[in-house]
Amino acid sequence: MTSWTSISFDGSEPEQPLQPQILQVMQSVYRNASLPPPFAIDHWWHSPTLSYQVDDSGQEPSIVIINLREGRPDQPGMDTRFMINLNTMRVHDKFQDRRFPAPSDIIQTLHELREYVRSSLRRQHETLDRERQEARLRKQRQADQARQRVQTFYDHLLQHSVIDADDMEYLTYVTCPVCASGLESCIGCQVVSCANRDCQGSHVVPIERCSTHPTRKLCRPCIETQGAHWQWTIAPCPTCKRYYCSTELSWCPGLPQEDPNTSNDVGTSNITSTLRVHPPKPAPCVGCAVGGSVVWRQCDGIQCWSKMSQRGGQICSECVPGDGLFCVCSQRWLCDTCATSPSKAPLRHCPRCQKVYCYMCKYIENCRDCAEVTLCDDCIEEEGVGGTDKARTTQGVTLVAECELCHGKMCDVCSETKVTCAKWSCGRRLCRDCTERCCYCDIPLCQACSDDSRRRCGYCGNYSQSLEDYD
Repeated sequence: MTSWTSISFDGSEPEQPLQPQILQVMQSVYRNASLPPPFAIDHWWHSPTLSYQVDDSGQEPSIVIINLREGRPDQPGMDTRFMINLNTMRVHDKFQDRRFPAPSDIIQTLHELREYVRSSLRRQHETLDRERQEARLRKQRQADQARQRVQTFYDHLLQHSVIDADDMEYLTYVTCPVCASGLESCIGCQVVSCANRDCQGSHVVPIERCSTHPTRKLCRPCIETQGAHWQWTIAPCPTCKRYYCSTELSWCPGLPQEDPNTSNDVGTSNITSTLRVHPPKPAPCVGCAVGGSVVWRQCDGIQCWSKMSQRGGQICSECVPGDGLFCVCSQRWLCDTCATSPSKAPLRHCPRCQKVYCYMCKYIENCRDCAEVTLCDDCIEEEGVGGTDKARTTQGVTLVAECELCHGKMCDVCSETKVTCAKWSCGRRLCRDCTERCCYCDIPLCQACSDDSRRRCGYCGNYSQSLEDYD
């Protein structure tokens, strides 16, 4: 059975098409039935619908009706009071179960409503036919283009003497004429080649595929012209020559070079410069990186040039002519560029022997507040360390106090300015990082007494939007 298609009118859209005509019809039918005509269409009391069914051709309505619905006074819901058949131009009073001809003053309007439905169906049918035609043409065009790409592959085989002119008469356009294997295409330019890697035809038009994602296939020209869409392409491992998705490999973006046309600060490197030692190149894959002979490293510099590019993170031997800089525990390494920039180096130097230590090393310590370092353990064993100002500059600082909250150590100078938590029940002696001040009473408190969860001062009891850091 053919389903009904309905257009509802509830007054929510004042500019809804046909709404004035529907209201005119409804008012006329109510007057003809000696009932008060509705003033307007609304979603509660008077909400008519225009419904129709479509014949087998799909272009003409088999029946069109208008249901004039009334809201129930005691509960939400609608009941049809009048049903108007636009085929017969008769009205059925559902409540009285009687039928009568449609009022003469709305006959023309009813014809217009039926014609509106017919026109809509024809437009829909024409649109559907047009879309089907466009789909057929598009499919035919894609088939012609695919056939042309296969023909181009066959022409390359003929040019390279892989096949002769007689073979061109028996082409199937679905298999390789050399080995009868299937064909594959580049996901970038759609060029076609043989899918059999051992076939001579695949060497004429080489298409590479990702070793872990076989459906990611690209021809050599598309691989070499990656450009801004590099993350969707594949790249070869420089060691084993197997191809991987570009995002699976680490990359060296190339050491930036100074642009002679751009003025830079002396001793600094323009990390955003487009002039580089080499274009981005991939690092060895995971399998080759373990125990490989080619050394690729990752710099621990905070703002290393190798980290300022989408394809960055690794540094090749070409970009680090020297050995860089290792800390004593060999857990941290800096490239030559970051090793000469103290602001980028997360390392500490012993003031006496100048050995390099990272912040994970236990052989050297630093003040929690001023960050000045002590001597390393080796230098401390060789000679004693004094607490004078001269010793601070030539032999490092002496740590004499400890923060009672984070247990960070402080030098003799910083310990003199060490703050005590003002809350009477606490009294902890604190470093700067563990101290906060109430923005109301300006009393120093430790982080535990500042009650961060409710932002309430543990001394004066006031609530605050924020507790300012002590400095």
